Amino acid sequence: MLRYLLESGNVENTFSLLQDGRLYLTTVPSQDTYQLTVRVVDGGSVPKFDTAVINVFVNETGCVPFDTTLM
Repeated sequence: MLRYLLESGNVENTFSLLQDGRLYLTTVPSQDTYQLTVRVVDGGSVPKFDTAVINVFVNETGCVPFDTTLM
């Protein structure tokens, strides 16, 4: 099982990241863009992990499209 952790970039706790990787808004965004760093960890006896940067762009309709760039 993979777990996803929000490591940085979550200004004013604007987002919530569930352990299965789903990203949610928890409050009204105060910025137009966010750069979130997410870590994924496997469930092995010696856990393996990786990180990714997710760029979130808040548009005028309130939708939050995002793209990912692996580090």
